[in-house]
Amino acid sequence: MKSIIRTIPFWAVTFFSVAIVLVSCRDAGVGTDTPVAAGSFELIQQKILTPSCAISGCHASESDASFAQHGLVLAAGVAYANLVGVDPKNSEAKADGLKRVKAYASMESLLYHKLNVAASHHGGKQYGNPMPLGKQLLPDGQIEFIRRWIEAGAPKTGIVADETLLADVTSPTVGYEPLQAPTAGTGFQRVVPSFDIQPNFEREIFIRRVLGNTQDIYVNRYETKMRSGSHHFVAYDFENKAILPNLNDIRDLRNADNSLNILTALSMSNHVYLAGSQAQYQDYVFPKEPPYLFQPDRRLI
Repeated sequence: MKSIIRTIPFWAVTFFSVAIVLVSCRDAGVGTDTPVAAGSFELIQQKILTPSCAISGCHASESDASFAQHGLVLAAGVAYANLVGVDPKNSEAKADGLKRVKAYASMESLLYHKLNVAASHHGGKQYGNPMPLGKQLLPDGQIEFIRRWIEAGAPKTGIVADETLLADVTSPTVGYEPLQAPTAGTGFQRVVPSFDIQPNFEREIFIRRVLGNTQDIYVNRYETKMRSGSHHFVAYDFENKAILPNLNDIRDLRNADNSLNILTALSMSNHVYLAGSQAQYQDYVFPKEPPYLFQPDRRLI
């Protein structure tokens, strides 16, 4: 064993040591590379679209139940092409010349209108429900980040908006003014009372009201208004008037643990659809002929 050690050439040992040093220096260099900052749209995708919009049932894929209505997928890899320069399916927005996202023009971008529920910028226009549907509205900072990205040309790559805006968690303040009651002899108004909703929960309720008419009336228009964040409003009549829920009782479709309330679900088989809306405000006029007949003391839910 000793003779083998003595016959190792010195240059071989020296070369091996140098090789180790060279490898070590190269590895150290890789670790000190400066990471590439994410572009503005990449941040929008990561921080907003993926967690808040591209979720199952909403804008995750073409298999979502709501896809036929909006035709918009916002998943990573396809969201940009589906947004920028694309006509919306919303007929009113399209008629007004909006794009889903119009470069350099946030006020002509439906995405901005859907996220920004501050009514002053809508000019009286209604482009459907605010987004995210049925969830907490986006913070002011995230909305402003998107607005600046659009105003900078809505580029797919590059940094054009201040990333610190995404850390602003200030919730938008949305005012609510109830509808004015119609003047006597021109209509009837019924109001759903305020109710609480526990955190991270979506509450769907029914409540029976009596319309109050003492003779036949013919209805040619209905007007509805809901608070921001509401999902839908539906007015029903009852098929069998002999089995009616109690007046003014709030009946939940789901229990507090989110399980189905069986009694409420069964009572829905007695409902007859009259009118409804998913928009925060809607003013619908029926076709001129024939107007809708409401018999005396009509009961609504």
